Amino acid sequence: MTPYAPESVLARITTHWSQIQNPVQFVARYAPAIQKYFRALIRQSEDAEDAAQDFLARISGRGFGNL
Repeated sequence: MTPYAPESVLARITTHWSQIQNPVQFVARYAPAIQKYFRALIRQSEDAEDAAQDFLARISGRGFGNL
């Protein structure tokens, strides 16, 4: 297995801005990754799920600029 330089890994990440601006598409596309991220941070499954749901609800209702 060849280690990747951080720059090469980050360069492969893409952002679909039209999906970020549409709350329904944002949740459909990014919710699984957001939930995994919160589970990695919090470790308690129920608390992580609550935090992820709260984050997604805030983003859907207010957008990124008003968190």
